[in-house]
Amino acid sequence: MKLRFDDGTEHYREDGSYRYTASTGETYDAPHYQFYDSGFRCIDYPNNPRFDFYVVHDGKLVLINYQGGRFPGELMR
Repeated sequence: MKLRFDDGTEHYREDGSYRYTASTGETYDAPHYQFYDSGFRCIDYPNNPRFDFYVVHDGKLVLINYQGGRFPGELMR
């Protein structure tokens, strides 16, 4: 599954790993990710796990990061 944002794309791989590819070409990899029924998602970056929240607002998927930033995304196939 892929989610595209203005500044990059999240790649949720079938093997359970995660990659974020920034629009600048930089990549950030994690060995594992987890979604929770509450809308939270954890990216298991080494030494720095990250928790963010997904909501649907006005029919759009929005990521709310740990700093409170809001980022509309688009699900890609």
